[in-house]
Amino acid sequence: MTKPENWHVLGAGAMGCLWAARLLEQGHSCRLLVRQRAQTPKSHQTCTLSLESAGKISRFTLAVSSSSCVQETPINKLLLSCKAGEVISALDSVQHSISPQTRIVLLQNGIKMQRQLRQQDRHNQFFCLATSHGAWLRAPFHVVHAGVGKAWLGQLPRIADTATDIQQRTTRLLQSLPASTMQLGFAADIEQQLWLKFAINCAINALTVIHDCQNGELLSAAHQPTLSALCAETETILAGCGHSIGARPLLDATREVLQATAANYSSSLQDARRGRALELAHFNGYLCELADGFGLTCEHNRSLLRTVETRLQQIRNGA
Repeated sequence: MTKPENWHVLGAGAMGCLWAARLLEQGHSCRLLVRQRAQTPKSHQTCTLSLESAGKISRFTLAVSSSSCVQETPINKLLLSCKAGEVISALDSVQHSISPQTRIVLLQNGIKMQRQLRQQDRHNQFFCLATSHGAWLRAPFHVVHAGVGKAWLGQLPRIADTATDIQQRTTRLLQSLPASTMQLGFAADIEQQLWLKFAINCAINALTVIHDCQNGELLSAAHQPTLSALCAETETILAGCGHSIGARPLLDATREVLQATAANYSSSLQDARRGRALELAHFNGYLCELADGFGLTCEHNRSLLRTVETRLQQIRNGA
């Protein structure tokens, strides 16, 4: 057991609850910061966080407070688990409690936001966590770890950072995370892992919304032509834009994730069922933006987005 650390997790969605539970399971202290008024009272409180995994349920006592509450002490380690489009406002909501020494771990889908943060003049230490684990909420603060995958941690490099600096900082941070339980390792090139996760999201998320299905159902023969076409187009576009996702074929990597998270519901499908905004603008939508910038075709992904919009309209109409 490593030395207990103090963590704050901002975001009470499936991934935020999963990582909070795994941190508590490891013996670390953890406070969950929430931004929605309905999720927390005016003052600090505790709640029961339930983790459902491998056929058993573990329960933890979790401290919960509003992200806007003034912290008695600065936040040293922050895991940011909100939607990609909410990252900037989420960071602003805890600006009073973070400092240049705060280690901020970004757990967002996509890569557009991470690239934007690198272009901003922020003096924080940003690390990115790319994961293929699957999780969904059975109820508020009751998370199901539905697919055991892998995870990679790396630092977004700053101008003065050397490879040695990045490795040393990331290795120290790994020691305060549930690395063994979550199969979490160091990524020297975290951007490649983020691009790969982005590409897999482009292949999986929208399709699960259209077919209203768990990830594993996309492995059926009926879905293979669409899945293959999406993966081929995505690989071509990313290669044309100069972004590497590794030597392994995207279709093989996507099928591996589908198998590992077969019982999981994608984040986009969970959002669609709850009537929330989807992140597809950060997946297939951003891929289309990249394609346009390089004069590349992106018809399969554009068609997918149109079909998703039709499906969402059907959901809104009760179909």
